[in-house]
Amino acid sequence: MLTSKTNVLSAIALFLVLTLPCSAQFGGGRGGGGATALTGSISGEIVDDVSGESLPYATVVLLTESGRETNGDVTDERGRFKLQNIKLGTYSIVLSYIGYGSDTITGIELTKKDPDYKLDATRLSSDQVRLGTVEVVEERSLIENQLDKIVYNADQDATNNNGDATDVLRKVPMVGVDLQGNVSIRGSQNIQVLVNGKPSSMFSDNPADAMKMIPSEQIKKVEVMTSPSAKYDSEGSGGIINIITKQSRVKGFSGNVDLSAGSRQNSANINMNLAQGRFGFNASGFAFYSVPVNADNTFKRTDFLPGEDRVMTQDGVTRTSRLGFNGRLGAYYDFNAFNSINTSFRLGGFTFDQDGVTTLLLENPMLDNISFDRINEQNRLTNNYDWTTDYTKKFEKEGQELTAALQINGNQSNLQSDLDQVAIIPGSPAFTERTDNDGDNIEYTAQLDYTHPFSEKLKLETGVKGIFRDITSDFDYSQLNDEGKYVLDEVRSNEFRYDQDVMAAYASFNIKLGENVGIVAGTRYEKTAIQGDFLEGEPISVNDYTNLLPSITVSKKFENFSTLKASYNQRIQRPSLFFLNPFVNDIDRFNVTTGNPELDPELSTQYELNYTTFVKGTVINASVFYKRTQDIITPVQQLDGATAITRYENAATNNSVGFNVFTSVNLWKKFDLRGSINMFTFDAEGNIGGQQLANSGLMYNGFISGSLKLPKDWRIDAFSFFNSRRITLQGEVPSFSFFQMGVVKDIFPEKRGTIGLRLVEPFFPVKTFASDLSSENFRQVSRFDLPFFSIGINFKYKFGKLNFQGEQRRSKIRNQDLKSGEDGGQGGGMGGQG
Repeated sequence: MLTSKTNVLSAIALFLVLTLPCSAQFGGGRGGGGATALTGSISGEIVDDVSGESLPYATVVLLTESGRETNGDVTDERGRFKLQNIKLGTYSIVLSYIGYGSDTITGIELTKKDPDYKLDATRLSSDQVRLGTVEVVEERSLIENQLDKIVYNADQDATNNNGDATDVLRKVPMVGVDLQGNVSIRGSQNIQVLVNGKPSSMFSDNPADAMKMIPSEQIKKVEVMTSPSAKYDSEGSGGIINIITKQSRVKGFSGNVDLSAGSRQNSANINMNLAQGRFGFNASGFAFYSVPVNADNTFKRTDFLPGEDRVMTQDGVTRTSRLGFNGRLGAYYDFNAFNSINTSFRLGGFTFDQDGVTTLLLENPMLDNISFDRINEQNRLTNNYDWTTDYTKKFEKEGQELTAALQINGNQSNLQSDLDQVAIIPGSPAFTERTDNDGDNIEYTAQLDYTHPFSEKLKLETGVKGIFRDITSDFDYSQLNDEGKYVLDEVRSNEFRYDQDVMAAYASFNIKLGENVGIVAGTRYEKTAIQGDFLEGEPISVNDYTNLLPSITVSKKFENFSTLKASYNQRIQRPSLFFLNPFVNDIDRFNVTTGNPELDPELSTQYELNYTTFVKGTVINASVFYKRTQDIITPVQQLDGATAITRYENAATNNSVGFNVFTSVNLWKKFDLRGSINMFTFDAEGNIGGQQLANSGLMYNGFISGSLKLPKDWRIDAFSFFNSRRITLQGEVPSFSFFQMGVVKDIFPEKRGTIGLRLVEPFFPVKTFASDLSSENFRQVSRFDLPFFSIGINFKYKFGKLNFQGEQRRSKIRNQDLKSGEDGGQGGGMGGQG
């Protein structure tokens, strides 16, 4: 694929050559014609007094000298505002933001000589921020409902101690997390997960396991976007989740240490930040260990044969444990006010080990019965890294910006399984086998983005991007012979090679019609080139494809800062290596799983209507949507004799409608109450191998949580979550509920430390999960019991300066173009199914 890569790099170079003259033409100053003699303007920016971050959608009210309201606006996504067509005179401005205090600026004079007035950045303090001579303490509401996203401030939730990213995401509006850690937005698992605004190789193989690598103590906040514009990769039809970690830039040197110990999970992490002048450096590292846990499993499958049914039962115990680490180094340098560079490197890895003993009985009416013990030990090791560098050039014209970004991601995984099958009934199959699956995935990304504001009412965002993926999966099967040596099974062993190159270009316009109507409309073009083959055997059938994907959002503001938005978009969902990997996991010879290298992408069309309002301090956000998805990628189970084979297929078309409501209210200034409910349908049908498959039903999830502040710096938080059964094409998987509570106390002088306690499921220490799958020739039910009760303590300590300043620096690269894996490793991923 060298030719396609050369073409994209040439296109990026050509785009840069064409853009720079355009920049010179349009960016040479503040623009022509001055203001009229009778009207003027007032502009400014609102930022957080502690972190220096912009406050989007803050309220701006213009008052005359008599105190009468004469104009108003809300700030844009950068916290900026501009009031126009103001009669000359003397005015005051009141600036406010939900959860913050207000500020009034008086004596603003618009004269014939100076009709345009520009304010310095105005800093607002949180209602709960206390500023002393030696300390700055920041506390925010747990949930911020912004017009373009929902923000969950994880660092303000005491129950997040001694957990991981899956625990955090369960508390985010519109987000659902099942037992295995698979994440969805409004029922769709076709989402993309970013870390600090950019993709990470940790999610390329097995996202559910990768979430275990992010301790809850390291997450600052989570952003959820349900209708991404054309500037985002076309993948992730369900939306985007952006996990922001604690990486604030600080003036001077500062950092913190977090330690957690509990009956289920233990972790330790450290963060350090240094900023001096125009240079900044940060580093972080953590390690975690999950205490081994035993789960009891039962399984029954009934095969409908002519005359009499065939019945298979399995009973056993599986023991699992996890160990992981992650480290990051980052630096930035501002050459001047117009040019800056930002770079970061991350290295991580984790193990996921399982061992167990299962007893199988196959009652076969046409043959002899079979029974044996299956003793299995499975060890998975995954290592990954990311390196990203961004160069940003700003121009004198406000908002004009050019960014060039490069990124390299790598993921190496190894799955080793040892199986010893011992016959119970004479004549049952008995053998000893070892399986190795080594996966290597490397990804290169080059991206160029340009923003050009033609006027206050019209802005263009455009860019080009190339993603080049090289994937290899090497799988070997060896059996122990009579001489005690492992002999390679050359028939089943092979090597799979897969290259996927994505070339993209986009254009998106931001248009303002008057003061209350806004439009974001654009189109994204993507061409996907694929090559795939085996080292030995027949070539596979893969197809290149091209997509032109439009998107549009129309927004209307009403009184009391309510907003109504309508959006339409088309997106695709390419299969990731998790679904493509042809490695056959046949540890259980009667229940085999494998990927499918010939999968096509999903194509979805979505319509959404969203309304946001604020009523006396209460936030209400509601939306309804319809989504049609063609060629959905889903596991399909079929019988081959007594063996059930599960393979990913483009099996059906799904039509889904749904709604979600979120609300947040503060009572008596001490008690925050939050709740969310999502409800949606599944209605899919298709045909696989001549077999008609169809299923439909209603699914839902939701949560309710509260936070109570007590005297002497104590705080109590409680949280409860419920996820209904998840309907699939052939049946359903278990529902899942969860309850936890926590308490935290500030300690040490200047409140540099905290200590917290977390309690999980004290009333239901063991949970039972049951699933049910069926087709025209079988029915399968399974159940497992998993210990869930846990208790843990957490300790945090801050050192160095505490006066946080500066802005978050995030990479422009966001590779949201792959459908990630499910089932916590029980699919066709590079790490194997299991």
